[in-house]
Amino acid sequence: MRNFLLYTFLLLLGLALGSVLMGAAHVELDLTLPHHKFVKYGAMLTVLVLIVGWAIRDGMARSALGLQTGEAATHILAGFGTTLILLLPLWLFLVWVGARDPDWWLWSNELIYRAGIYLLIGFAVATLEELYFRGLLLSDTGKFFLIPLVGSTVLYALVHFIRPIGDGASADHWLGGGIMLLDAVMRLPHTVLMELPQLGLLLMIGLGLGLLRLRTGSLALCIGAHAAMVFSLKMLQKFTDSGDAILPLIDNNSRGGWAGAIWLAILVLAVLHQTRKQT
Repeated sequence: MRNFLLYTFLLLLGLALGSVLMGAAHVELDLTLPHHKFVKYGAMLTVLVLIVGWAIRDGMARSALGLQTGEAATHILAGFGTTLILLLPLWLFLVWVGARDPDWWLWSNELIYRAGIYLLIGFAVATLEELYFRGLLLSDTGKFFLIPLVGSTVLYALVHFIRPIGDGASADHWLGGGIMLLDAVMRLPHTVLMELPQLGLLLMIGLGLGLLRLRTGSLALCIGAHAAMVFSLKMLQKFTDSGDAILPLIDNNSRGGWAGAIWLAILVLAVLHQTRKQT
């Protein structure tokens, strides 16, 4: 419980500090990266440095993060392969109902190249996010495990909706990054309401990975599963286009609308059932 509160505080502190520092650096160095992206990624990098530095200082053991096993590589591969298989019916369903149309030219010309890139992206994103959301935040849950589990799930979902928007009035000010981040936080309720299916999907992902971490004790399984989600979603986004079908519960975006959230909810129940049997 202590670690959950500590690392949640460091997340908020890092976002605030990082947005100001990176926004100021963007102005001073006149970098070509879009201002809003520089603020967002710079803030997240600052969060990572703060949290990892504190964890090292605090003597955080690998066992507390769920990385104590010597079978980490096996667990990562198992999580990756199993999740790919479980997500395949959802992606095929979206194509079958006409929500997504395959781009056959890309499939025949860029498959290996794109798959390699998205594989690297998937594991990079999964490793960083799992080390924080399912590693540090769930490293010392104790008997009050529900609070860190629900808290990490909600934080994981909401962070995806913090989207700074470039503004000429703030871009030339050294506090521009902080202003943009504050504006993104103020718009958070509206952003979430406009994308409720994605919120449901992200909540299910966070809950499923959190249960997997707490029930098995293995962060490596979570990293593999998360990497498979990012990889398969990137592949679907690139190798299919929005279709013409307009059906209830299904959006034409690559996440599948409410259909995607419902399928992930089914998978979360399966994870809960299976891990309960193992424990």
